[in-house]
Amino acid sequence: MSSTQPERKDTTKFTFKNGGKTYELWLALGEEKVNEVRLPGGKKFDGKYHAMSKLMSENFSNETYEKTFSQLQMLGKGSFGSVWSAMHKYDKNTYAIKKIIVSKVENIYMVFQEAQALAKLEHPNVVRYFSSWIQSCNSDWTDLTPVKLTIFIQMELCSTSLKRVLEKRDGQIDPLFNIKIFHGIMKGIEYVHEKKLVHRDLKTDNIFLQEINTEFIPKIGDFGLVKSEEPTHLEANTKENDIYCLGVVLKDLYFPRKSLDDLLIMVEQQGDFNNI
Repeated sequence: MSSTQPERKDTTKFTFKNGGKTYELWLALGEEKVNEVRLPGGKKFDGKYHAMSKLMSENFSNETYEKTFSQLQMLGKGSFGSVWSAMHKYDKNTYAIKKIIVSKVENIYMVFQEAQALAKLEHPNVVRYFSSWIQSCNSDWTDLTPVKLTIFIQMELCSTSLKRVLEKRDGQIDPLFNIKIFHGIMKGIEYVHEKKLVHRDLKTDNIFLQEINTEFIPKIGDFGLVKSEEPTHLEANTKENDIYCLGVVLKDLYFPRKSLDDLLIMVEQQGDFNNI
């Protein structure tokens, strides 16, 4: 299939292979935003797209997930997509692979915020990032409605999550475990804040535990809502939001069966945590 390059000079070509055929997608860029998209046959699609050419060109891969990994089992699923354990066919290590399907070009940059944030972080209490890439899953690139791309994020595979451990404890409290785990979580979020990032979704579901020599090491993960810390009137975009969430996590460690509202009411009634 032939394609015609747009007349503009500031264009970047992306080549996608699908079904044994090669397709070309032309992106006309302006000020780090895609201003024009043309598909094979010269079809034009206008709009402001928050997807940078550098981002796509550095992350698009002709090596498919299926060729590189042996998928093992689903670890979780949500509106964002799914997370799987998968063994790399070459290094034989097992990783967590997050798969996010995007149907709009303008969402690519937004989704890749998570990968970009993880790539900046290297700390024993943060889930380790390895790689990310884009694969096409369109049957026909001559139809842009919808665009179907899958973004893959390859991460460290942890033993379990804090939420699952607390559920297995069935309400039993382990003070020494709680202190060690919470100390590690604080170290992790302190490091994230030093990097001028706000997690915005800190909870026991998103705190993972890596078992090393019979001890659990907490690791903060799931940076899907991460934002750069900025002076703003939106509390959700400030580190104070993460600090509040730390308090909720601490509550879950010591009072897993009580909601935060119930706990505050009991403290107000009793006047002392020791009576609860």
